Amino acid sequence: MPAAAPHVTTGSGPATEVTGHETRWVLTGDSTGARTARISAVERTGPEAPATPASRDDDRLVVVTQGELTAEIAARSASVPAQAVIVIPAGVPHRIWNSSSATVRYLDADIPGPEAYAKLAPAQ
Repeated sequence: MPAAAPHVTTGSGPATEVTGHETRWVLTGDSTGARTARISAVERTGPEAPATPASRDDDRLVVVTQGELTAEIAARSASVPAQAVIVIPAGVPHRIWNSSSATVRYLDADIPGPEAYAKLAPAQ
């Protein structure tokens, strides 16, 4: 990896994005470059219904800090409690949601992955 100057930021205040049951505070900006992770703090209220599975061009890292998420990754479901980490390679269909009435908080990072990962398809 080429050398890069570290980018550190702090934030407080109003949410960056609010959609349905999800409130998101973006902790890094797009100006940090194409090889830098985009990190958000997320709060989800529930219960909510799962959305349609989708995949991303970047790897995704989710660190649950409070509550319990429900995740479906490559058509496999699991409960993900606080202190758990989910790693989802680029190109893998997935969805996460809050199936309980308790609030869930987590960090969500989109991490630029090798181009080869974007070509992955789920096992049939």
